[in-house]
Amino acid sequence: MSNTNKKIQVAILFVAACLGIALPAHAATDEAMAKRARSVIESIRAATRPVRDLSCTLQVRQSGNESREYLQNRIRMFEIGKQRGLYPDARADEEIAKLKKTLETLDGAEKVLEVSQWKMRSDGLFHTVNKLTNPDGTKRITELGYDGEELRWYDPAFNRGSVSHTVRKNTDTPEFGWAVESEPFANFLERALKSGSIEISDEPNVGNEKRLKIVAVTPTDRARGDQKVPVFVRIWLNASRNYVPIRIEEGHAIGPVGDWIVGKVTTDIVCKEIVAGVCYPISCRYEGVMIGNLADPDQPMEKWKLAAFPSTVVVKCELSDIKVNQGLKKEAFTIDFPAGTIMMKLKD
Repeated sequence: MSNTNKKIQVAILFVAACLGIALPAHAATDEAMAKRARSVIESIRAATRPVRDLSCTLQVRQSGNESREYLQNRIRMFEIGKQRGLYPDARADEEIAKLKKTLETLDGAEKVLEVSQWKMRSDGLFHTVNKLTNPDGTKRITELGYDGEELRWYDPAFNRGSVSHTVRKNTDTPEFGWAVESEPFANFLERALKSGSIEISDEPNVGNEKRLKIVAVTPTDRARGDQKVPVFVRIWLNASRNYVPIRIEEGHAIGPVGDWIVGKVTTDIVCKEIVAGVCYPISCRYEGVMIGNLADPDQPMEKWKLAAFPSTVVVKCELSDIKVNQGLKKEAFTIDFPAGTIMMKLKD
């Protein structure tokens, strides 16, 4: 994720990452609902099947700020962790200094965070050149590509590269309207159907358009490495318009349903017909809260409670220069490292 400290994020801190938080007990999906869920998952996949490949420009803009309460709580977390020997002094001091600097330089004006050139294929291959703007205003360009065999990353400024067999994308991708974080809806729903829960209900029609609401929960999945607590989504879809999303809510399914924390809400989803009969989300906005453990010097970390901190951050994503079905070959997604590239070792 680019500029993770500035974007809305569902930011569970150290303690929650280590807790074995269980899936809510009510989460069973009966066979009738499971059958309907499988049908809807296939319909979502079929909705974009005519888009065999896509290239575009993705622009990400942000306005607003993280709350002072959230940043101050992060400072307290590192101070307490340092006192208890949970963090090396150097790391804690570095993080605290960064957070204090952020507090002093909060700027809510809208700014461009990222402009990326993307190529994607329906079988999962992708290539992107990311032009990022750091919080201090400096620019950075990185390249990421997956050719079906290897995920390659390259940083031209430092002539560094890496190779991995674990496929990761940036959080913001051209699939922002079809994904939970960077995981496609259909994949997320399949995981929920397999080991979590799904509920699908019919919403009131709007004119002749049929609307659906999906509530899906996936439990802790340590094997994925990027989901430490149960995650839920509520997705409203237009079933009459190739299942394009209308609204998406994401958060953490901890405790009773009424206590679930919504961390991110995606709205203002604008769609465009990019292939005959296929509408595709080309812009949206998302906002939400910052979620973290409430630092408490009188309690051990494993007993720190989760809290939602206010945020005025609004992120807008927009696609342009869209081209589809160009017959992109595998070679278009491979990064050829220049001579002398310093290769970094990664854990798959």
